[in-house]
Amino acid sequence: MNLRMITNGRKLALVSLLLLSISTLAACQAESTTQKSRSRNNQPSGIQQPRDSQRAQDNPQAQQINQLVAISQTADDIIDDIDSDYWDGAREKIFLLKEAADNLPTPQLNHPNISLMLLDQFNLYTVQLERYIEEYKKQEAIFAATQLIGITRDLSSRFQPNRPLELGRLSYLAREIRVWADMYDMRMLQIRAVTIHRTWNDLRLMVVSLKGEALAKEMDAVVVSLDKAQTVEEFYEIEPTLLQTVKKLERVFSAQQSPNQAARD
Repeated sequence: MNLRMITNGRKLALVSLLLLSISTLAACQAESTTQKSRSRNNQPSGIQQPRDSQRAQDNPQAQQINQLVAISQTADDIIDDIDSDYWDGAREKIFLLKEAADNLPTPQLNHPNISLMLLDQFNLYTVQLERYIEEYKKQEAIFAATQLIGITRDLSSRFQPNRPLELGRLSYLAREIRVWADMYDMRMLQIRAVTIHRTWNDLRLMVVSLKGEALAKEMDAVVVSLDKAQTVEEFYEIEPTLLQTVKKLERVFSAQQSPNQAARD
């Protein structure tokens, strides 16, 4: 009997040890699961940002718009360099335009309104700009750079439904006022003043609809000044105000797209 009691006691001890092992294993598994859950919950909310950035980078239309904006800004910078007689800086930037010419948008099924003539004109004025820079021809170089700005603004507008074509045209025409004033071409100044007036008439209601009543009145006053201008000197005086007002108009439409785009403009 004593032998039987000893045997039963050993069995109970083994069972207790087995139950303890199972309980310890379960506790360890539960702790591991809890730690994994905490780890997932404590990950920063911005963990998806790389994926979002990748999606933006993979958007051909967004890339095309950014490139066109960069080209326009480069042409603007070239004009600033030429104004400052910093010809070496202008030469360095011309290479950026030449590289960009190989990647301009082309007419496709989803963009049938892109003109091949505009692309041809871009290549033409890029070549002319480089030539005028090498020959230190200031007025001609500024004219060619201004044409490049007009072309890229037009192309950019065709990729942005919230950005009317009239806005890109107005931006280009405002810069042309300075070009023709430099050349003392009163006839072209008068022609451009009329064109600016007509383009503004087409754009004005859209500006007002975007709560830009005050800015519309500001542009109205500039257009009236252009209409009244009778000398090259008067056009010279109006040009800085005209260009700044047009840039404000661009920011109004850019705000409808994204804060980043507005900042770039």
